[in-house]
Amino acid sequence: MEKAQQELEDVVGKHNIVEESHIDKLPYLQAVMKETLRLHLALPLLVFHCPSETCIVGGYTIPKGSGIFINVWAIHRYPSIWENPLEFNPERFLDIKWDYNGKTSTNFHLGQAEEYVLGL
Repeated sequence: MEKAQQELEDVVGKHNIVEESHIDKLPYLQAVMKETLRLHLALPLLVFHCPSETCIVGGYTIPKGSGIFINVWAIHRYPSIWENPLEFNPERFLDIKWDYNGKTSTNFHLGQAEEYVLGL
């Protein structure tokens, strides 16, 4: 946290308020926020979903109309995706480019962990 505090003091100043214009100049603080949300997300399961047709995911048949949840909590702790998944490590997000329009997300690796669609 000392690194985040130092970054804030360098960019914003010790007694100033963070402005929107500062956000792009605070990469470490952004990484801390992303890592916090990876480990302690607000919703551990994504919204209930019913497939419109029968499909096969990870070798499991999901019948049309079945209710499924995506276990994001487990995906964010999956050791084949995250090195030391239980360790708080903001540095893992420093070199990742994010698209906040929903086109890419490092936090959600559904294609790499299909079994979590089933909550396994």
